[in-house]
Amino acid sequence: DGEAGPSAWRGTAVEKSLTNLAYKPDLEIGDLFENADNVFTDLTDNAEEQHSVEKINQEKQDIPAFIKSGYLFYKNLGVPEDSQKRIELWTEDFDIPIIGYYDFLYKDLKPML
Repeated sequence: DGEAGPSAWRGTAVEKSLTNLAYKPDLEIGDLFENADNVFTDLTDNAEEQHSVEKINQEKQDIPAFIKSGYLFYKNLGVPEDSQKRIELWTEDFDIPIIGYYDFLYKDLKPML
């Protein structure tokens, strides 16, 4: 119960920066760091609950490593043709679908499972 905390804020900040990169592959890594820092700071500043300053600082310190990892992955994939969509897989084994979501859909790339 309660609002999301520093770990979720870090995830949101990294995801927003890497989404920017996916659609604008010419962005420099420094731009992604700055964007993520701004998002994280905004989420921290607007928190309604008290959170551990130590945890906030640790999560903020971890942002660059996550962005570096994603930067190397997304930089040369090209621009996705779609993002954030629901998918369903129906099988003979279940009467209900297996539901998932993809982050990005690239025209010429096979899904990674």
